[in-house]
Amino acid sequence: MLRNRRRWLVATFVLIITAIAYVDRVNLSVAAPVLTEEFHTNAAVMGLLLAVAYATGSFLVPLGLAAALALLGALAWGIGMRSTPVAPTVPMPVKEFG
Repeated sequence: MLRNRRRWLVATFVLIITAIAYVDRVNLSVAAPVLTEEFHTNAAVMGLLLAVAYATGSFLVPLGLAAALALLGALAWGIGMRSTPVAPTVPMPVKEFG
């Protein structure tokens, strides 16, 4: 009984993670026109960005590197969140853009 319950639990988590990954990929495609206008790029640059975003998921999952990438992403996110309060005090070499 416990073994069957675990299988359903794992299958549920895989379904949820797959749905989140799909929505994440679709969001980038939906935001592409706005990103192109905001960063003053062209369709070629946006195509390259989308290709890299899709390729990482396509190549890393079969190689088993997706978990390592997720761990590194979570680590980078945590470091970024912890360093956010001190960011205004760090001197920047460039004063303004443009």
